[in-house]
Amino acid sequence: MGSPKIFEHKGIKLELIGIIENFKDKKDNSKFVNLTNELSPIGALTNETTSFPFSFPAVQKPYETYKGTNVNIKYYLKVTISTKFRTCEYEQEFAVVRPDFPDVLKQENQPIRLEVGIEDWLHLVFDVDSRNFGLKDIIKGRVTFKKVSIRMKSMEIQIIKKESIAVPANLEPVTTTITKYEIMDGGPIKNETIPIRFFLKPYDLTPTFKNINNKFSVQYFINLVLTDVEDRKYFKQHEIFMFRIDKNKKPEQPKDAYQNFLGMAANMMNPNMLLNPNLLNNPNLLNNPGLLNLFAGMQQQNANPQAQNTIQSQPIAQPQPQPQPPISQPPVQPPISQPIVQPPVAQPPSQPVAQQPNVGLAQQQMLLNQQMLLNQQMMNMTPEQKQQMLLNQQMLLMGMGGMGGLGLGMNPQTSQQSGETKLDA
Repeated sequence: MGSPKIFEHKGIKLELIGIIENFKDKKDNSKFVNLTNELSPIGALTNETTSFPFSFPAVQKPYETYKGTNVNIKYYLKVTISTKFRTCEYEQEFAVVRPDFPDVLKQENQPIRLEVGIEDWLHLVFDVDSRNFGLKDIIKGRVTFKKVSIRMKSMEIQIIKKESIAVPANLEPVTTTITKYEIMDGGPIKNETIPIRFFLKPYDLTPTFKNINNKFSVQYFINLVLTDVEDRKYFKQHEIFMFRIDKNKKPEQPKDAYQNFLGMAANMMNPNMLLNPNLLNNPNLLNNPGLLNLFAGMQQQNANPQAQNTIQSQPIAQPQPQPQPPISQPPVQPPISQPIVQPPVAQPPSQPVAQQPNVGLAQQQMLLNQQMLLNQQMMNMTPEQKQQMLLNQQMLLMGMGGMGGLGLGMNPQTSQQSGETKLDA
C-alpha cells in the first residue's frame, strides 16, 4: 500500500450567506446575512474522509427564498480552503420558506368590488370575496351585468405578477401573466351573474414581497378582461396579496393579564428570585406597574422588623377588613367627620396584598402566604443577601418611575357617584 497523500492548507472556514442579487446591476447586490465559522486552523488533509462539525445557532433569516426575472433572494453555505498557491471554494445553496399563521388572511381582508362602465353602453360589477389568499387557495367571486349594449364575445380572469427593482430607477416593472381563465363565452344579458371559482394550487406562485430591503417588490393583481365581437378589449384590475400559509401553525395565545400579574407577584415574593443578580435585566418585570405596590410594601416590611412580626401573627386578611381602633380609643363610635377612622379602601401600606381590590380571596391568601414565607426566610439570610434583596427592590421601584399614581396595572377604579367599575388601560 502506498502512503496517504497529504494536502496542506492554511485554514478552512465556512460562511453562511444570505444575499439579494440584482441581475441588472451587480454593484447593487446586498448581503443581509454573513456569518463565519472557522472549521480548522493551519493543518493538513489526507485522502481519507475528514469531517468538520459546524453549527450556526439562532440565525435570523428575514426573507424567503425567491427566484425572479431580475432579482434573487439566495441563501448558501460557502467553504473556503486557503493554501500557499491558491484558494479553493465550494458553494451549496439551500432554500428558506417562512410560512405565516392562517389568521394573517383575516387581517385587513376586505372584499373587492369593482365597477366597469362605458356610459350608455356597458355597466358591470366585479365582486371578489377576499383580497388575501394563500398560495393554494380558491378565488371566489362573481360578475354581474347591470347594462349590456355592446355585443360581448368572451370574458376571462388573469393573474398578473409585477416585479419591480429600485436600481436602476428607470427600469420598467417586469409584468408576467401567470395564468388565464375564461369565465364566459358568448354574449351576456342584462342582470346576468357569472360565478367565479378559480383554483390557485396548480400555479407557481410566491408570496407578495413589499419593498424587501429597499431593493425590490413583487405584487400580484387579478385582472378582468372583456372582449367584444370587434376584438376590442376592456380591462379592470385590482391588487391581491399572496401568503404562504401553514395550516398547522398556530400563534401563541396571550395569557390573561390578571393571571400574569398573579404569577409574577408570587414569583417576586420568592427570595431566590429577589436574590437573582439578573433580575433587573427582565423587561417584563421593569415594565409592569402592577408590582409597584407589592415592592413598596415589602420594602417597608423589610426595613421595619416589627412589621414582619406583626404580619406573621396576623390571620389571613379578608378582601376588605375593617380597621381596628387603637386600645386607648373609647368604645364610642367617632363621628364620620373625624379623620381617625379610615374608610376600608385606604389600607395601611404594611399590607399591600390585602388592599388590592378585585383580587379573589384564594389569590390573596396565596400572595400573603408567599409574603410570610419571605419574612421567615429573611431571618436566616446573611446581611449581604438582605442588602442585595433591598437593592433589587429599590432599583425596580426606580425603573417603574416612582410610586406616584401607579399601583396595579389592572386595578378597577370605582366611581362613588355612578357605582360603575372601570379597568385601567
